[in-house]
Amino acid sequence: MLACCAVIVIPFSVLIFVLVMRGKKQAWIGTIIAKAYSEKENLDNPHKKESIYTVKIKIDGGREFNMAVDSGRYHDWKEGDRLKKESGKLWPEKVGESAK
Repeated sequence: MLACCAVIVIPFSVLIFVLVMRGKKQAWIGTIIAKAYSEKENLDNPHKKESIYTVKIKIDGGREFNMAVDSGRYHDWKEGDRLKKESGKLWPEKVGESAK
């Protein structure tokens, strides 16, 4: 039984570690071009919703991607804000305010 659990848990843990390390290695500068908020059903408690916050970022150079964020960053960051993600850090930092 223990070996069976190890076969499942160890590869999953390694995958999570690799994804986090890959994200920490990235470095970029970009602008928030959109923000989105949605709710989904909480499977454990049908009377409670789960909040999902995302920001769409356009990297200098043209590439765009969506990034899930916590509620604090979502409310602090505005469309048009400039973000800088340094290699070795998990989260980008705001480096410029929006003109709005």
